[in-house]
Amino acid sequence: MGSTASGLNRVRRTRPSIFRFGWLPALVGAVVVLLIALNSVVARTEIHVVFDSTAGVKVGVSKLRHNGVEMGTVSGIRFDASFRQVIVDVVVRKDATALLTADAIFWIDRSSFGTAGARDIAIRPGSSTSNRKSYSYFGEEDAPILKSNEKGSVFRINSQRIGPLWPGAPVTFREVYVGKVLGWDLMDLATSIQFHVFVRAPFDQYVRSESYFWRAELVSYSGSFDTTVSAVKAPGISFNTPSNSTGCQDKKIEFKLYEDEEAAKSGSVQPEAGAIKNPTCR
Repeated sequence: MGSTASGLNRVRRTRPSIFRFGWLPALVGAVVVLLIALNSVVARTEIHVVFDSTAGVKVGVSKLRHNGVEMGTVSGIRFDASFRQVIVDVVVRKDATALLTADAIFWIDRSSFGTAGARDIAIRPGSSTSNRKSYSYFGEEDAPILKSNEKGSVFRINSQRIGPLWPGAPVTFREVYVGKVLGWDLMDLATSIQFHVFVRAPFDQYVRSESYFWRAELVSYSGSFDTTVSAVKAPGISFNTPSNSTGCQDKKIEFKLYEDEEAAKSGSVQPEAGAIKNPTCR
């Protein structure tokens, strides 16, 4: 009987030791979660871009993009102290902070149609070689004339109006996406517009003196494999060249931008101000 009681006492004395460090797994888990959260905060940089208006920009939806690649996400939109301008807060990826040069340019990409019709913000890093980063910027109302790193050619297309054709708008040739609108210049005392249109190789060889261009509604897809993919009609430019074309290739040619394909095919519409109606090569 005495030995039995002593055995029970030993069991009672040793039982607390089994659970003495039971809180360790929970503590370790909390520390890991905290470290992950801290790393996430450290790996992000927030910048602030001031615009006159931010139509189409949405918190948590609109992205910051460089050459179409996502570099960050819009995290907030608020008025400044005067309620005249809008400040857009953007969380930038750690590996994208090299883009934040003091002379970087920001603008609202009106050619973009992301999730739920949101517009993205585009960035073009400046030429500054200084290592100093900036975290506050004034956004541009109009996009700068873009550049393309792809092989191809830039053509000049004349029209009387910009319409919804913003830098980045797609360009197609026989339903194939072959380029984009790089930007535009005001011509003839602001009475006409000249678009800079990039067509990538080898499709640029199909732009000849007999080619014709027109405004088109093109389908733009947004989303990813883990989200719903949506199709949105976006304004762009299409062009075609007759199959029996004997026209020459000359990058100095200035083409007319027609309002639709039918008018472009017939060529019956008179050239708009500043436009050269498919001239012969010089």
